[in-house]
Amino acid sequence: MKHGSERRVIAGGFLLALLLMGGLRLVSYRNAIALIHDTQHVEKTEDDLKALAAISAGLANAESGCLAYLLFGNEADRHRHDHAKAQVDLNLQKVTQSLQPDEDALADLASLQQLLRERRGLADKLLAMATAPASPLSQQASVMAQINANRREIEQVLDRMSARKLATLNREDAQLVEQTRVHLAIEYLGTLAVFALLIGLFWVLDRQLVRRQRVEAERQELAQAKEMGDLKLRFFSMVSHEFRTPLSVILGSAQLLAEKLEGPDPTTAARHLDRIQTSARSLNQLLSDILTLTRAEAGKLELHPTAIDLEEFCLNLVEDLSVATDPPRQIHFQSVSNSAKAEVDEKLLQGLLSNLLSNALKYSEPDTPVSLTLLSSSKCVTFEVSDRGIGIAPEELASLCEPFYRGHNRGWTQGAGLGLAVCKKCVELHHGAIAIQSEVGVGTTVTVTLPSSQPEESSAENQPRRVGPSLTDRL
Repeated sequence: MKHGSERRVIAGGFLLALLLMGGLRLVSYRNAIALIHDTQHVEKTEDDLKALAAISAGLANAESGCLAYLLFGNEADRHRHDHAKAQVDLNLQKVTQSLQPDEDALADLASLQQLLRERRGLADKLLAMATAPASPLSQQASVMAQINANRREIEQVLDRMSARKLATLNREDAQLVEQTRVHLAIEYLGTLAVFALLIGLFWVLDRQLVRRQRVEAERQELAQAKEMGDLKLRFFSMVSHEFRTPLSVILGSAQLLAEKLEGPDPTTAARHLDRIQTSARSLNQLLSDILTLTRAEAGKLELHPTAIDLEEFCLNLVEDLSVATDPPRQIHFQSVSNSAKAEVDEKLLQGLLSNLLSNALKYSEPDTPVSLTLLSSSKCVTFEVSDRGIGIAPEELASLCEPFYRGHNRGWTQGAGLGLAVCKKCVELHHGAIAIQSEVGVGTTVTVTLPSSQPEESSAENQPRRVGPSLTDRL
């Protein structure tokens, strides 16, 4: 589901990036169109200003031609006057076509047209006086005065129209600059957003690729670890089997010899045979602990619960361990129970209690008591193994159940440090709990609590929790 959601995010991100790029292209196109339109409008306003200036220049040129014709009578000056009038009319037509529907502009245009008609009439009247045989100079001077007054009025109208056009041009230039700045900002921000989105998508893709590589590497490591664990399990099973065969022969032969040497006065050979039996049993127990712990670490240790009589089981176990010690030790057994039976794995329970009682016997003096107490109810059973031995320091209690860990005050007592680790695995497989109370120089009490009945899934393959390196890794 997580990978599917990431793929949807990536696909959505690419689609959003495409939409943003398409939107930017559309915005850029519209901005270009608006820029072209505004530029054309500015150019048209500039053309209107040029036309107004051309009207003023044309009027001055026409007036100059008219005066030259009056003074010198040259037809070229008359043609220059007529050509200037035609240019004025043409520029006036341009201004009229581009005029905005504004009251002031329309009033100025009407005034300009009226003044130009008056000027044209005055110019024609002045030219007619020039061709008349006897034209008083006073009349010509009067007409010239009217032409000058008309020119001043025309210049005032042209100045007002030019100022209005110039203000419009400045306003349009400012709007064009502002719109260009806004459009560029939008395009820049949009481009940055697209780049940021693409960078984010590439980051997601890179992270997904790294995660896949890491998962693949972990999968390969797990496969290799499983393969190595299986190899180690097969190796320890083979070693345990190969050791148990000669050990069984040694124990059997030693027992036969011991039976033949029994008598009122034990000989040195008999004592040596007892040592052989004790050492062989210790080695056999060590191999059993290694195999049990290795199977538990590999998840191959299975629970097969059966209903057993706990009191009978404990009595038989106490009797076997009492006579197996050298010299024989007495183990006190006490039962405080309401139910004589419980569903447990008999083989695992025997290894569990054997390890606890063996530790109690090993780390206590021969003349000190060792006890096993059974407390049973309809829901759980509790085993308490107590001794008055050397005890354990409080700071070491948390590490006692780790493989190969031994207390610092163990002295010369031999051991491999696997007993409590095997006990913990057996307890976990039964879904129980183990607690240790100890005081240095006073003694130790180990309490094991197991449920009276096991759930159905307990008989299936069990995967125990692992804390720290496994036994096979330590070996």
